[in-house]
Amino acid sequence: MELINYFETYINAQKGVGFNAFVFGTGMLLVALLLHIYGGSQLASGIRNGSFIIGILLFVMGVGLRISQEKISKEQKALYAKDPVEFKISEIERMTKVKNNYPKGQIVMVSFATLSLIAFLLIKSPIWQGVSLVVVIFFVGNILIEAFSNLAITAYYEYLLK
Repeated sequence: MELINYFETYINAQKGVGFNAFVFGTGMLLVALLLHIYGGSQLASGIRNGSFIIGILLFVMGVGLRISQEKISKEQKALYAKDPVEFKISEIERMTKVKNNYPKGQIVMVSFATLSLIAFLLIKSPIWQGVSLVVVIFFVGNILIEAFSNLAITAYYEYLLK
């Protein structure tokens, strides 16, 4: 029974990551709204437009992650009820992929954040500077969110391998 408790803790942590993305997205949408009302410069317009698009993307990502974790939870709990050994084998395979993909995802996000920062520094258009700045914020925020996710991934994965 302890294994299923670790699984549920992991799933709840991932739902928390989804909630963080949802909150981050809501914050970006709020920034877009405030800049729509109060921002008059071209830079503010770029930040507003970027914040709106990124906010919607984060909002959808957060909701999507929560939904996908519910689905995984339901399927894996049914497998555990049927065959706990098969559940563990399945979870080790799934979590090995998740664990191996984490550094790759972080490298991609750091690369895009860096490229966006370079674009911000090189672009002369204030509107596009605003958009690139929001993209930097998006990727840095996701790097941080995924770092917290990795704590849950590592703890659960190590438990599975015992």
